[in-house]
Amino acid sequence: MPVILAHNEESASSNRYRDIEGVEYEFPTMYRARVVPGDRFVYYRGTRRPGGGRGPAEYFGTGLIGEVAPSERAGHLYCEILDWRPLSPPVSFKRGDEHLEPGGVAGGRYYQQGVRTVSDEVLDAILREAGLRAPEEQVSGSAGGVYPGADHARAVDEIAVEIALATYRAQHYDASVQSMSHTNPGYDIAIREPSGEPRLYVEVKGTVGPRPRFHMSEGQRRFSELRGALYRLFVVYSIDLEARTGASVERSGPLTATEVRLEAEHWRGEVLSPDD
Repeated sequence: MPVILAHNEESASSNRYRDIEGVEYEFPTMYRARVVPGDRFVYYRGTRRPGGGRGPAEYFGTGLIGEVAPSERAGHLYCEILDWRPLSPPVSFKRGDEHLEPGGVAGGRYYQQGVRTVSDEVLDAILREAGLRAPEEQVSGSAGGVYPGADHARAVDEIAVEIALATYRAQHYDASVQSMSHTNPGYDIAIREPSGEPRLYVEVKGTVGPRPRFHMSEGQRRFSELRGALYRLFVVYSIDLEARTGASVERSGPLTATEVRLEAEHWRGEVLSPDD
């Protein structure tokens, strides 16, 4: 279930969390059940600013929850942040007189809990305010590849997701099959049981090339591990832009060397001290 992570530069309490924006997030163990690897999140910051100043309450970034591990501080955990993307400009916590998060008022104050769950609809509404289209308003996905121009890439993405949606809606006629926002981290299609429980998470990739080759971020690869048997990779290749057709191949479960060939394109590094 999506979560809001409060990432305040200054807090009303004396507790200072060891957060690294876009890298890792520390939180009390009381919130453990809410911080689930693979779930989407949005960063929120309140009005307090360093030095006693004030600023607007706002949402300012989105990504995926990564692995959870014990913190050095007793009673705390931290999670890795995957596919971190800033919202530029940040989104106000209110639209006119209406709060984007329902039920956030307690004792005359807003959003006191540092980690709070929200529905997919609420999270999508926040992203929509940032200029990211909601699932029902778009048909593009994060299908990867290097193409000669944004318009070409967008057309390839749209066709790949169209084909994937048609395929999965035919296979899962008894479930909800919904395309996600173009910038949704980790997956492009969510398939849910009538009860709302997740059935499958589908990452869609597309290419006009004759072989099912794709580009994938490390966050997307890690997402396949976090979701395990619920994960699907759907690659559409030999895409015909005019006919809006293509061949496709599907892989189930975490991406391993026996299923796909992955080659690193970038590395994230850190210079270690002599004591490490």
